[in-house]
This record gives sequence, C-alpha cells and structure tokens, in this order.
Amino acid sequence: MRLIPIAEILKMDIGEKIPSLKGKIKSIYDQTSGEKNGKPWSIQTVILTDPSNPKIEVRVKIWNHDAIPTGWKGKTLYIESAQGQKGLKHVDLTQDVYKWKEGQPIKKQIEIQDEAVVGLDDGAARGEEAPPQERAPAEETPQRGTQRQQQAAPPAKPNGPVPGSFDDQVNCVIKAKFALGKAINGLELCVDAALHLNERAVAKHKDFPGFRPEDIRAIAIHLSIDLGKGDLRDGLPHGSMDKIFEAIESRKASQQSKTTGKQ
Repeated sequence: MRLIPIAEILKMDIGEKIPSLKGKIKSIYDQTSGEKNGKPWSIQTVILTDPSNPKIEVRVKIWNHDAIPTGWKGKTLYIESAQGQKGLKHVDLTQDVYKWKEGQPIKKQIEIQDEAVVGLDDGAARGEEAPPQERAPAEETPQRGTQRQQQAAPPAKPNGPVPGSFDDQVNCVIKAKFALGKAINGLELCVDAALHLNERAVAKHKDFPGFRPEDIRAIAIHLSIDLGKGDLRDGLPHGSMDKIFEAIESRKASQQSKTTGKQ
C-alpha cells in the first residue's frame, strides 16, 4: 500500500484518507479505556516524527487497539489503512482541537480506527515499488562434451509478518470482533423492523393475530441479508447505538415541533 511521508500528510486536506505511513515515536501517552453497554473502548495518543525530518511531527490518536508500550519510544511505528468495499478506511486526517482556540491556525492530527494495522515497522520496503529486475542474458547452448551446473535461486523471503504468526492472529481477532459488532447492530435494526412490520399488520388487519416468533426471526434474517447486499452494514458502528437512536428521536421531535408551529 502506498506509503505517504508525514510531511506530505500534513499538506493534505482535513478528511482525506491515508493509505499508510511510518513515523518515529517521540512521545507515548497513557491509554484511556472503559466500557459502555457491555462493550469495551480505548484511546491512546502518540506523537510521531517524520523519519526524514525529525522537526516535523504529528499527533496520532489510536482508537480501540492494544496499548503502545513505553518501550517502543524511539522506534518506528507503521500504520496501514483497512480496505473496505468502498475504498480505504480507518486512517484519516482530522482537525486537532486539543488546546485549539477559534481564530488560531487549524492543527491537523491522524486518527486511527478499529480495523487499521498498527505495529512496529519490520524493516520491509512497504509501499515502495520493487526495482525492475534486470533481464537475464540468454543462456548459451553448452558445447558437446561439457556440463554446466545451474545454482538454484534461494526462495524469496516474504515481506511483513509470516501468515499464521501471533501478530496475524491478534489482528484477525480484532478485525473479526469489530466486523461482528457491526453485523450485530445490523441484525438489531432488522429485528426492530420485523417487529414494526408485525405491529402495522396487526393494526391494519383486525383478524390478523400477528406473526409467530419464528416468523419474526425469519423476516429479520431476510432483512439482514438484504442489508448486507446493499453495503449499508459497512457504515454501521461496532458499538452501542443508543446515542444514535437518541439523536434520531431528537430530530423527529424537532421536525414535529416545526410542523406544529407552521400550522
């Protein structure tokens, strides 16, 4: 994935996606964590400097990842975006509002979300195209009575973590955890929709006794499949949706109030 220097990232616009970056860890702040509605969350801030120019630095906020240990100070951190169905995600350039006051120049920071890759740089040439290989000269036809032995080329060493390593397993579990959280929220919306359909059917048809529990379950699963096909699930949060529901109800109340006022 394309590697962008920190100096170039700071020239980008707020909201732009960052494919990948490297930075030397200058400062590490304590991680803050907690739990809401039975689901854990965490945030940690680090300061990274541009490896080619230590005077250039950027604040990086890391959400819902393992804590960066203090022993990593002075080492190079590698960050890579996750690949979603609609492009890159989870590594964004945002506005740094820490100690910022209105009228001051806008400060920029990098925010890392759940599915991004965060770890120490392993020294591989990430994000850089490999130099073109020189064309081997045509092999001469050996003369009769002579023998030529060819040396077998050593197998290429893979770049990055070895598949199946502990780091790979940790990253896989983290990605699966947040993907399942989104799927659960999507299913919750579909169950609500199935129950709402049942209420409407009962109200509309007096002789209709209502759907059976197994019918509601089947309807919810069917709606969940359709939700996944429409790529809407990818934009759902992985955690609690309580605040989102509250915001929706608040908007409804505000719209009703405006409509009543006009009448």
